Amino acid sequence: MGTVGIAAVFLLSALILITDLTSAQDYMLEEKSECHYNNGTERVRFLRRYFYNQEEFVYFDSDIGKYIAKTELGRFVADQFNSDKEWMEYEKNNVQSFCVHNYGVLHTVTADRRVKPSVKISVMASGDDLYRHKHSLICNVYGFYPVGIEVKWFRNEQEQTTQVSYSGPHPDGDWTNQLLVDLETEIQKGDKFTCEIHHRSLESPLRVEWKPETPDSAKNKMVTGIIGFVLGAIFIVVGLVLYLRSQKATSTIRVRGTEAFIPN
Repeated sequence: MGTVGIAAVFLLSALILITDLTSAQDYMLEEKSECHYNNGTERVRFLRRYFYNQEEFVYFDSDIGKYIAKTELGRFVADQFNSDKEWMEYEKNNVQSFCVHNYGVLHTVTADRRVKPSVKISVMASGDDLYRHKHSLICNVYGFYPVGIEVKWFRNEQEQTTQVSYSGPHPDGDWTNQLLVDLETEIQKGDKFTCEIHHRSLESPLRVEWKPETPDSAKNKMVTGIIGFVLGAIFIVVGLVLYLRSQKATSTIRVRGTEAFIPN
């Protein structure tokens, strides 16, 4: 921020203490600097906003060129800041020194960055019978960058445009984003649902399919799992028996070898 900026923050704190002594013992002062870009850096707007106990009371707008008060406290602070020529010159220069400069730095890191999305489909059943109730099919698209993305639902290759809702996209905190797309629909035997994703990181649309399991397929999976469990248990038991036998045989040989060296 520099010497001028630090001095301004101290001045602002002092002004608040002077003008609002009733809560001077316990308060929160927050400052936010914002850059708003239009078509790159052709038109840049710089805002410095101040909050007192989570309420914005004054802000600087580079488009206007001065501080604007939003509360009675802010009016007094704005008058003090606007009368400081050195500080006002500093704030106006932030369009170039802060916004344009940081745009160039961040743009070199993010402009060409592409991260392909991952996709997971899940179903939220509203009843025990999959084929008698409406359900929500959720296409969870996550881990993608940049944020621009398009997600479509298809049922038997027919795009679904109704009963579709979107949640996001929202940042995951690791420079990637996440989006949930919900399709509320009835499910019939033989249906095939497809979540289709269009994103700049993909050479062609990513399509992930989901089909409802039939009772027979679910039963077959259960039987296969039981058989696998039984076979695994048999192998473990057989291996344990062979191991114990080998250990017993080794012990017998060692005992007999020792007896052969005992003198008469």
